[in-house]
Amino acid sequence: MKPGKIKGIPMIDAIKALRAMGPQALALVPDDLETYVEDGRYVMAAGWYPAEDFLRLAEIVTRTMPDPGMDRWKYLGCFGGKQVFNGVYAPLVKAGNPGESLARYPEIWPFYHDEGHAKVARTSETTSSIAIQSYITSLDTFCRLQAGHMEELLRVAGATSAQISVTQTADAHRPALFAAQWVI
Repeated sequence: MKPGKIKGIPMIDAIKALRAMGPQALALVPDDLETYVEDGRYVMAAGWYPAEDFLRLAEIVTRTMPDPGMDRWKYLGCFGGKQVFNGVYAPLVKAGNPGESLARYPEIWPFYHDEGHAKVARTSETTSSIAIQSYITSLDTFCRLQAGHMEELLRVAGATSAQISVTQTADAHRPALFAAQWVI
């Protein structure tokens, strides 16, 4: 699986979280990633950064953040999704139609990732299956993050309840698979 690059938006969220958590969290940042969290360092939202760097910073966030009452990686995905689907990517959300919004996820994927691709197949009025291939979806943590991101897309689109489960992480021959269900 290729690690690829990730857009600056999630990098900024991870950096802000680490800075907000203070010296204890910042002390855990390895030397090769310190430049991201130093005062005055500018990470551009539209820039591209190594996905491995993001995942290493996000791992520190998940280990040091207060308990969110749910899976920490999924929470990070939900947090990021809420920010962008109510903000810069709001035009991609079809208000009142969570299924159609999720069906647009393959269009959203390349806004965040320079490698891989996503496919969505509607399986009923309130369920879909998602496949993500050729990216670091062999990592369970990354898959849980993506599940949270997609769940938030469903909620912003109007789902009163949304659940996306990781049913398979990827390997060299298989995509990562997700099962989505929601209530309107």
